[in-house]
Parts: sequence; C-alpha cells; structure tokens
Amino acid sequence: DPAERADALERFADEMAKRATLIAETVTAENGMPISLSIPANGYSGASVLRYYADMSYDEIAEALGVRRAFVGVVLLRARHELREAMGHAGAAAAGGAR
Repeated sequence: DPAERADALERFADEMAKRATLIAETVTAENGMPISLSIPANGYSGASVLRYYADMSYDEIAEALGVRRAFVGVVLLRARHELREAMGHAGAAAAGGAR
C-alpha cells in the first residue's frame, strides 16, 4: 500500500533526522570531513531522500528538517546523480564493462 510505505518512510526519516549530528560525527571521524560540512551533507541528506520518496514536497522536507528549500534541492539532485551513476556502473559491470 503506497500510503503505508510513505508513512514508514516518513517515520524512518524522522529517526534519521533525530540522529543527524551523530551520523555526521561518525562520518567526520571516519574520513576527516569538517563537521560543519558533514552535518548538512551527511546528517540530513538521508532523511531528505526518504521524505522525497515518501512523496513530500521540497518545502515540506525543508520544514521537517529545519533547513532551506535550496538545500533539499541540492541533496536530492546529488542523490539522483549518484543513483544514476551507480546504475550505470552496475549495468556496465554486468555487461563486462567498467568495474
């Protein structure tokens, strides 16, 4: 049921948003990214993507996360790009192409 799926995604996104600082701190500890960059890039991006797939508007996502609408757009654009790239690499690898 799409409504149940959307509700589950929103609940999961809420939990991720509650842990945004912890997620960002973990990424910073692992790769040395400055925490000021890691919080928006890693702390909130997963929740933004989940809310997008839960069929929330950019404005609704921004309000739920307490970030600017433009940030939501950037995060979702990056996520779509990464997904497209991953799918391209997977297709090429399956066809015996790039690894």
